Amino acid sequence: MADLDRIERERMLAQLRELGGLAAGPPPASASAEPGPAPKLTPREQRRLTAHVERVAAFKAEHGRLPSAAPTAPTGERTLGAWVWRQRRAREGSALHPHAEELLERALGLHWHLSPRKAQALDERGRE
Repeated sequence: MADLDRIERERMLAQLRELGGLAAGPPPASASAEPGPAPKLTPREQRRLTAHVERVAAFKAEHGRLPSAAPTAPTGERTLGAWVWRQRRAREGSALHPHAEELLERALGLHWHLSPRKAQALDERGRE
């Protein structure tokens, strides 16, 4: 029983690190092969996630593209771009919270998880 509590605690810590933009360690060992439902976000996590998504959506609305994390990008854009990049990596590793993915898709479109260049190319093809 204590082993299951430890595993759940490790999962929650890994998720908090990911949402906070910290590097996630190796995934915790699971007691069963099937993952359980994703833990709910705390109100603070929800506020932070919503604020980040709103900032990225505002950037996209203003510039017509997702922010870049390139070293040549302005600092504010680079910060937003790095956050989106971390969300992409979390999605690829199946570590992105389902609610976060849903918010990002609703705010940024279906191609948010692609690089800015690839997403823009797909968006332009859809307009033709």
